[in-house]
Amino acid sequence: MSGRVMIHVQHLLGVGHLSRAAQLANALDRAGKDVALVSGGRPAPQIVTRPGVRRMQLPSLRAADVSFSSLVDADGQAIDDNFRRDRCNRLLNLYEDIRPEVLVTELFPFGRRQLRFELLPLLELARRDRHCHTIACSVRDIVNQRPHRQGEMLEWLNRYYRCVVVHGDQDFIPFADSAPFMDHFRGDLFHTGYLTNAIASCGTGNDEPQEVLVSAGGGAVGAALFEAAAAARNTTQLAHLPWRFRHGRDEPGANLDRWRELAGAGAIFEPVAPDFTNRLAAARLAICQIGYNTAAELLATGTPAVLVPFAGGSETEQTRRADSFARLGYPIVPEDRLSPESLSRAVDLGAALAQPVKHRVTLDDGRQATSRILRGVAP
Repeated sequence: MSGRVMIHVQHLLGVGHLSRAAQLANALDRAGKDVALVSGGRPAPQIVTRPGVRRMQLPSLRAADVSFSSLVDADGQAIDDNFRRDRCNRLLNLYEDIRPEVLVTELFPFGRRQLRFELLPLLELARRDRHCHTIACSVRDIVNQRPHRQGEMLEWLNRYYRCVVVHGDQDFIPFADSAPFMDHFRGDLFHTGYLTNAIASCGTGNDEPQEVLVSAGGGAVGAALFEAAAAARNTTQLAHLPWRFRHGRDEPGANLDRWRELAGAGAIFEPVAPDFTNRLAAARLAICQIGYNTAAELLATGTPAVLVPFAGGSETEQTRRADSFARLGYPIVPEDRLSPESLSRAVDLGAALAQPVKHRVTLDDGRQATSRILRGVAP
């Protein structure tokens, strides 16, 4: 692979997709590549990239709600054809400026179908560009199952993509479980191991007293979890420890006031921050949703955890991942059964787990593996 790589990523609620794409961009930059990370979501200053990574921002959009059925702009207004046309033109102009040898789309075509107004023209431009040697998809270990869309996904994969790079362990969570049609993909399918910063941070926790860490990823859909955890705190065996609640940066003040009152003294409420991995490594117990990034960090750090998978709208990803973690012994509280009482019972079960948790998943540094794979498939 020669110098230039362009990565397209769109986060709609939390920032997990952007975090994963940033880790990949950092790994490629570290390998000496000229990397442009093009983001279409709201700015997320807590996601840190190396100085050499060029971060480029499209007009931002996000999901209107947890159903993901409609998209809105930075002001909360539904996007229209003018917005789509403008964003598509800006993306294509960025491509022409970057002239990448390798184009990477994060998740698409396994998701982000609503962005096909810009991604299909981008892919067509790259397919016709003699300078672009490789089009690759970077995707997490589980995708939401939508059987009625499988034919469309496969058509796009076979038309545009040279390889699909799955950031997971096929012996732990086989990608084919959520994408069975991949047997008909004519390109290459690779598994990289989990893409996580936690491997380098494992065992580097600080000297502060151990605490309980409550998190909902980027925090955009964590209100029910924070409410239940705050109310449950003083009924658990770990009530004597500090509890740290990592919430979204836009969490309403009224919610925070209520949760502080419920949780009582010794509870800390603060917005998401880049030191999450070290906080997790030093925690006695985590109470969290089970998005991809949190899952990878839990596996790497071995921190005991109570898992509350997000299941809003038609989302199945976290529920499927939680099933795999349940087989490793992690207590699971389904979202539709979440209450202070159910969470308190699960916390006491989690507190009895050995620390660190002994898991059977082989972890590789997916950042380095992905960088090697992309170098290997490009002429």
